[in-house]
Formats: sequence, C-alpha cells, structure tokens
Amino acid sequence: LVAQYLEELPQAYVQQDETLRSFPRLVLSFVYGRSFSPLDLPSPGSVSAEFAEFSAFLHPQLELFLASRDAGYSPAVLSHAMVEDVFTQWESLVGHIDPLFRFLAAVTSKVSVDLALAKEEL
Repeated sequence: LVAQYLEELPQAYVQQDETLRSFPRLVLSFVYGRSFSPLDLPSPGSVSAEFAEFSAFLHPQLELFLASRDAGYSPAVLSHAMVEDVFTQWESLVGHIDPLFRFLAAVTSKVSVDLALAKEEL
C-alpha cells in the first residue's frame, strides 16, 4: 500500500473531487461531540476509549472512505473516534495508541481486500 498525505482539505472537496474519490481515503478531522457546550469542559477519563464517539469535547476522528466512481457523497465504511485529551497529546497506550493501532490494522485489511477485488474486476 502507498499513502499520500494531503493537508487541510475541505471535507466537501474530499467527497466531490473525482481524482480523490477514485482512491481509498483516510480522513482525519477534529470534531466536537453532539452535545458540546462551553460549560461542559472535559474531565480526563470521563469517557473511555470504547465510547470516544460520545465525547462532548473536541477529539480526533478518522474515517475510511473506499474508492468510488459514483458522484456525490459516499459514507465512511470505517470510523474511529479518539477520546479527548485536554493536553492534546493523545499518548495514552490504553486510551489512544492501542485503539488507534487496532483501527489502522482494520483499515489496512479493508483497503487491501478492496484493492484486490478491484484488480479482479479489471
């Protein structure tokens, strides 16, 4: 597998650009939880790694989009939210690193299978 890093692309562009859509894409963004309020500052350890997508504060989210020839929005096939870290280090083995490595292993497997199937279709 070969990867290319593209920095600061608008989310809509990643979905709409024909060239980008023709390749699998792993998109990193920072998102606030659904119920974020400036009055609800995070307390470290209040949300475990398994439930990071429910974190109210700013946290990294990775989404895998497979190659698509279809125009328009395609949903992510895999998604991984990392639990917030008020110091923005994301260095906890149990809370950040191990879940991230497991997600990246799943991404590698999914993309490898998808690329192999695409080659068979040619």
